[in-house]
This record gives sequence, structure tokens and C-alpha cells, in this order.
Amino acid sequence: MKFERLSPHLGASVIGLDLNTGLGPDEKEALRQALAEHQVLFIRDQPLDAAQQVRLAEAFGTPIKDGHPKFGFVEEREEVSLIVNDADNPPDINVWHTDVTFANPPAGTCVLHCVETPPGGGGNTIWASMMAAWDALSAPMKAFLEPLDGYHQLPLDGFPPKLI
Repeated sequence: MKFERLSPHLGASVIGLDLNTGLGPDEKEALRQALAEHQVLFIRDQPLDAAQQVRLAEAFGTPIKDGHPKFGFVEEREEVSLIVNDADNPPDINVWHTDVTFANPPAGTCVLHCVETPPGGGGNTIWASMMAAWDALSAPMKAFLEPLDGYHQLPLDGFPPKLI
């Protein structure tokens, strides 16, 4: 298994890993180290069922059950949310967001497995490095931000933003 850096700040492709054969301790450790270094890992062309996706997630920690209140579950696996965006269920989160940071505690890692993309393209997911963004801030801005706390809210949690 090897990792090919995709950009200066984040992202690497994982080459030579077959998730269908399972992960040994050394592979799990290599994935954790690569995630810490690259922040986003792409493991392409891996047909996974829900149980295999959960086993991959377990390489990074204990998967959250009931992870997202908006979406249903896959194959009765509470750790795997099913996200469907189509003509009958158009996406409502086509804005910048993070996944499951509203949970307490927030998810440390998200494992996404795309099964189908729109014909002709689309369905783009974009990542940004908050570490690189922080590093680019001036010292006065960092000093201003360091004592602040953030509140991550899912609009479905029942609290209008003005009440927070």
C-alpha cells in the first residue's frame, strides 16, 4: 500500500489496498497515519457493502450509531447513513458544511462511499483544510479566535439559530 499526495495541503490517493480482503493491524495503522498527514484519503474502485464500510470506519475508531438524524440507514446498519439525492429527493445541503460535527462528541472521521453519481457529472464533494486555513491566519487573528468556542448546529435539532 502506498499514498500519493494530491495537493500541497490535503488529500492522498491510497494505492494497492483491497478493502474486500480485510485490514490487518499494520494496514490500519498506516491508514491512521496517512489520514493524520493528508486529512482526506481516497480509496477508489472499492465495491463495499455496509458491513465492509463499517469495518473500514473501525480502523479509525468506534463508528457512531444513529450518526445522522435526517437520513435512513443502510441494510439495518445504524452506523451507515443512506444519502440519496435525486429528482424525488433533491439535496438541501449544497452549501459549505461539515459532516456530523453537531454530534456530542463530534465525529472524528467520516467514511463516505459513493455508489452512484449523476449521469453526465455532478455530485461533487469538495474538501478544505482547516489546518492550512488556521496556519494562514495572522497572529492577531489567531489570538482573537483562540479563546472562542464554536457551536455546530444541525437545523433539524429544533433550535433556531437566533436562540443559540
